[in-house]
Amino acid sequence: MNNAKRTRVVHVVHLQILINRLMKKPCSPHSNFQFFPSVLSLLCLLLLVFFFSGCLSRFDNSLWHQHYQPIEDLQALTFAQEAFSEAQQQYGDSEYAVRNIHIRQSIVKKDISLFTRADIVNFNNLSRRIFLSKKIFPEKIIWSSLDEQTRKYVEQSAFGKVLPVEGQQKIVEGLNALILSEIFLEELASGKYIEFKEYSGNIKKKDIAGRKKYLRNFLTSHFEDLLLPMPGKKSVLEGVEICECLGPENDECILYVSAAPGEPLFFPQLAHEVFHLLSPDCYDWYVEGLSNIFSEAFCEMAGYSWQPVLSSFYGREKTDPYAISYFMMRDINKVAGAYLRNFLNFTVGPDMSKTKKHVDVDGWLKTLPPDLRGRVIDIIHLYAPSLTAHKGLYNSFHLPQL
Repeated sequence: MNNAKRTRVVHVVHLQILINRLMKKPCSPHSNFQFFPSVLSLLCLLLLVFFFSGCLSRFDNSLWHQHYQPIEDLQALTFAQEAFSEAQQQYGDSEYAVRNIHIRQSIVKKDISLFTRADIVNFNNLSRRIFLSKKIFPEKIIWSSLDEQTRKYVEQSAFGKVLPVEGQQKIVEGLNALILSEIFLEELASGKYIEFKEYSGNIKKKDIAGRKKYLRNFLTSHFEDLLLPMPGKKSVLEGVEICECLGPENDECILYVSAAPGEPLFFPQLAHEVFHLLSPDCYDWYVEGLSNIFSEAFCEMAGYSWQPVLSSFYGREKTDPYAISYFMMRDINKVAGAYLRNFLNFTVGPDMSKTKKHVDVDGWLKTLPPDLRGRVIDIIHLYAPSLTAHKGLYNSFHLPQL
């Protein structure tokens, strides 16, 4: 799936979640608007048309992540990397060559002018530019602004070393320090560097947002094709969790969570989305349930409580597909846990009914011994009525045909 199509999928999922929430919102019994469902359906249709128009016009989705609040906390990044390693060890390698994992809280980004690790197209080439030109402007002032440890990272990266997350973050912090620097602004705006005359201008020091935008645009232009440009204004859907992979090789992966670092649901949500990195294009209720099984186990292993999620699921076993799929896969895990390790090997593309990528549950069931197979099928059919009611909203659900 190319980037444009993947963007449309991500935002259609966002939209479907939004519509689903709206449709479930109860109307006041005292309302005189009996035609509200029809009006709501029409509004949703118009919103869908508007949303598709926006997505279709955005051929490159590499900027979309910039609209969300980055989480560059090293504890969270380390957790995500370790969870991904554990997920691959237990359930097999990812379909994509995941090179970098980035985390976003799905709220509007507080400062779109500042860089994040995901805005650096190539750390090695950027480091090489800075290191080899450190005696001339503007690289000279960039180099002088970096602390000793960051200079070591830049030099290592300039000669081809793959930087650890800590090193990447140090370089990003150095660039952001420049964006916040009045000295760098004054150097550029002085006009004494003829080759950068086009960037000189009357920048008001009181206009902090304007200053930061000016410097971000300068850096983006000077390091052409190495830094992503600052995004324009876009509205974002908040409070959703999703996994999205970007780039020509789908190797830059963004995990969106609704919880903020420090909140009880943060690490459980993050572990859930990490599991989706194994098959980012699979929209399947079996996989959603298995993602929560993994999240629960890994959080326990890492010392984080999964109880807030479990508490939220109780009482919603027949109404919330995420709760239903969790309890179903938990029961299956108790019966045939060892056989779930190859579950994602049976991920298949869209079928004749044009459903999304999903798991061939019959193919997987055939790998089970007959006695276990029958017990698992019975479990699936126990939860099937509730999950079938949610099929087609945003995930597939295929009943066994054996």
